[in-house]
Amino acid sequence: MKFIIINEKDNPHMKRKQLLLSVDHVSGATPSLAGLQTVLSREFNTEPEKIEIKSIHSLKGRQQSKATIFIWSENKVENLNKPKEEPKPEGE
Repeated sequence: MKFIIINEKDNPHMKRKQLLLSVDHVSGATPSLAGLQTVLSREFNTEPEKIEIKSIHSLKGRQQSKATIFIWSENKVENLNKPKEEPKPEGE
């Protein structure tokens, strides 16, 4: 999966960087949120908990998507690659 930054804006009041990306996914379907979060955390050298994927939309007839991403200066979101914990039944 390759991506190109179309627009990048720093928002110091919200303590985040706002990105609009063009994501090429020639070898498959639209990337999952967890997969995109992992790739971006490696690319921007930050924790996955700081990367919020606001939206990802495939372009019709292309193997390409547009994604809106927020990279926070502090941990704001959950790591989408970690398995979710099952709630424990009451009384245990």
